[in-house]
Amino acid sequence: MAPSPVAGYHAGRSVGIRVPRRPGTSISTMATGTRTTCPTPTTNGRCVRGVPEHSGPPFDFGSVHRAWLDCRRGKGNSPSRWRFEADLERNLIRLVDELQSRRYQPSPSVCFATDQPKRREIFAAAFRDRVVHHLLVRQLEPYWERRFIHDSYACRRGKGTLAAVNRVQQFIRQATGNGSARAWFLHLDIRSFFVNIDKAVLLAILESGLERQRHPWANDLQWLSRCIVSRDPCLDAHRIGAELNAVPAHKSLYGTGNVRGLPIGNYSSQFFANVYLDRLDQFVKHDLRHKYYLRYVDDLVLLDRDPERLLERENAIATFLQRELRLALNPGARVLAPTSNGIDILGYMIHREHRLLRRRTVRRFEQRLRKSGALMVKPQGDRMVVRYPPQDVERLLAMCMSYRGLLHKGNSFHLMCRFSSVPTFIQKESTG
Repeated sequence: MAPSPVAGYHAGRSVGIRVPRRPGTSISTMATGTRTTCPTPTTNGRCVRGVPEHSGPPFDFGSVHRAWLDCRRGKGNSPSRWRFEADLERNLIRLVDELQSRRYQPSPSVCFATDQPKRREIFAAAFRDRVVHHLLVRQLEPYWERRFIHDSYACRRGKGTLAAVNRVQQFIRQATGNGSARAWFLHLDIRSFFVNIDKAVLLAILESGLERQRHPWANDLQWLSRCIVSRDPCLDAHRIGAELNAVPAHKSLYGTGNVRGLPIGNYSSQFFANVYLDRLDQFVKHDLRHKYYLRYVDDLVLLDRDPERLLERENAIATFLQRELRLALNPGARVLAPTSNGIDILGYMIHREHRLLRRRTVRRFEQRLRKSGALMVKPQGDRMVVRYPPQDVERLLAMCMSYRGLLHKGNSFHLMCRFSSVPTFIQKESTG
């Protein structure tokens, strides 16, 4: 009898499994969410700090189970998650069978629009497809993490918004000699980046990466990459909300003919974005040899003491994007100015010695507070009636804590004093 694909696993509890130990690795012997990691890079270059290394088949039950553990983090009470986990073991086994037999096809997505910070389409994949996205990224990530430059941010461990803001501020200090010289910055943005990603170019980059690392399961991963990238999310998506009609045509995947564009909202799309622009990063750092360069998704920041050199870099980057990646810069978002003016990026106005929350972010917070107040405080005759529905209070508290975190990371003492009493007051009233 053939061994069961779930040998060593049982629904609802962790079961000890035997894992071969390798030099330089830390091994967990339980089928839990703990990742097998390499604390330091090994001599053969296969391990990266904090990045799991799996030598087994990419589509076995253990790999799919680990991907499910990654995927469920932070999903809370997502209906899609609960539907999948209602019959978890059967759904995982079915997913393993579809991947191993190459019968897997992504399910229809839910398409809706958001206007924060800009109006754009969001495609929410089914939970089973999110598991597959995590599965693929786990297999591809170790190689690309070794290749990415240090100053490529977003969708990487330890490379979030705050890390990018700190790095920009460090660049300002270094470029200006800690205030002893004048420096300039160039802020560039790629026009409609996710919508204009060329799928053929992306697949060629992914396949060449698998060939260079001589991955033992390269054929399987190439097939799954093509399956996810080539999928047209507009084909049978469930469109929700009339706001979709207000999305500008140049920011919509509808009409691209499935030749260009990745759906915003997919975990794999964020990873593929870094892979796609890695060529640009390598070009700027190694060909142009520009020292102060940082990229956060499609936002590029370059600093130099000579503004003419920054103009040369801009022309070289624009030419490279058009020739190699079939992208273009957004001229309306281009900024060339002294660093003493402050760099407006990632929600902050960043200066050499301090950073302030962007005014647009503060105004948005005030608008949302007023909107929440209008829902909770309503006139009734000659008096005001205050209502505290638990779900509205919970949502408002989460929003206030989010903005408070932004304020805490900037030099915003007066704004902190102005807004800090809002969640405390609501909490006292709602629990009284």
